[in-house]
Amino acid sequence: MARTKTALKTKQPHAATVGKAVRRSQSFIRQSFKQIMSGRIKASVSEERLVTADLPIFATWMSLAFVSSSRLSLLIKAQFNTDDARQLLAFHKGKPVESIPIPLAIDAMKENMNIIAGLLKHKCEEAGILAGISLPLLLRAFDEPTFEQSLNQLAETDQWILRIGDIRLYCISHISYMVPEDIIEFFEHLSDEKSTEQVDFL
Repeated sequence: MARTKTALKTKQPHAATVGKAVRRSQSFIRQSFKQIMSGRIKASVSEERLVTADLPIFATWMSLAFVSSSRLSLLIKAQFNTDDARQLLAFHKGKPVESIPIPLAIDAMKENMNIIAGLLKHKCEEAGILAGISLPLLLRAFDEPTFEQSLNQLAETDQWILRIGDIRLYCISHISYMVPEDIIEFFEHLSDEKSTEQVDFL
């Protein structure tokens, strides 16, 4: 009986606190995309929100990776066209776009997702959340993968366009968590400072 009373007295996090944690987590993921994808390119970089229906298809290719644990799952995706991938790698290498092989450009996009997922895994570990990381995948954008979600999981999705000069990358993040405390713990260990500034484009 004593346990029941204790459980009843446990306060759930305020909705505003949970909402702030979700928005801050999404902001960190956006910043990670921006810094890894744009690096030290001297070009205008901007973002705009992307509002669409389910299973959106914006480009030819999609690279994705996910960080997963029993408490928290982070799925990140970037849809892109071949020409944009080649232009992005050409910017980073300081070479003419014509000299960039298509397979190399596409592989570089996979590596970008791998780096971003690695940063998110590190933040999970800092929050005391033991998580695994997938290998980055490359799919046709219309081959949208589906993942089973627990009935008890809460999920948040963020979609935006990352513009780097004339390049467009269509970015998506999915955050799933079992209880509000999990996303709050993750949020409390996030910091934009020095999180990605030491990472160079490979």
